Amino acid sequence: MLKHFRSVFVVAVVGALLAGATAVCTLWSWHVVKSKISHSKQKAMELHPDHTRALDEIASYVGGQTFRDETDRWVFVRTWVNKNSVHVMDDEHYNYASKTHKLIPMLWERHLGKRKEPHLACGSRAYSMKAILDRIGIPSRIVDVLRTDLSQTTLERSSHTFVEAWNRETEAWEIQDPDLNVAYRHVGSGNRLFVYEMVMGNVEEAEPVNERGAGWLRLNMFPNRQLFRFAVYRLSYVGERSVAIVNSKRLDSGMKFKNGRETVDVYELLRRSDGHLLS
Repeated sequence: MLKHFRSVFVVAVVGALLAGATAVCTLWSWHVVKSKISHSKQKAMELHPDHTRALDEIASYVGGQTFRDETDRWVFVRTWVNKNSVHVMDDEHYNYASKTHKLIPMLWERHLGKRKEPHLACGSRAYSMKAILDRIGIPSRIVDVLRTDLSQTTLERSSHTFVEAWNRETEAWEIQDPDLNVAYRHVGSGNRLFVYEMVMGNVEEAEPVNERGAGWLRLNMFPNRQLFRFAVYRLSYVGERSVAIVNSKRLDSGMKFKNGRETVDVYELLRRSDGHLLS
């Protein structure tokens, strides 16, 4: 075990230094360096045998199910993550929320009935689902959306995070939200929607859907329609530039967001994640 942790430490240090050096050479931005170091450390810790063992068990469990299609498989994984955790943001949550190598074993132990539900939120549930999708070979990416209701006091409280996954059958991306346990579809065609369609399209023609039904009101999600005016693909964590999508008809890209004691606009938010803007 000690040998394993020494190996993890070496990988984390080397990966962090390489990622940091690359970021410093390109932008000299601490925000870029910090995100890449964090990603390198996390990937190193995911080499822990408890994490890999739990992922293997989950992948085997998912593989043992029968699904109608690719989307049905994702719905199963999304619902599994949701039902084996509880949305609570307390001291326990913050103790492990950003540590996927701890979350995955916790979720599996909960599934086996060996522990209570871990306290997760949208980000930790999204990263847990992404880890499972990665393990079973389904491309996916993390997306942040920001609420434009400025009555919210902080950027953190005004944001939401979920997964967008690639459907190899339809050759299209689809939103999968393990925190709210929903996907989104076009009201008329029934086709599943991806982030760009939600942000740039007509939200009135879209609706959330899960096993309980469909519709903003039926699923008690009417306020969440405000989330789809500004979205960020959090690609900096995989060594790429983050991409923001802004519907300029609904949101001024110069709008300020309160973030603790400071106020930032869309461009500053992107600079901190080494991103660029699409509108």
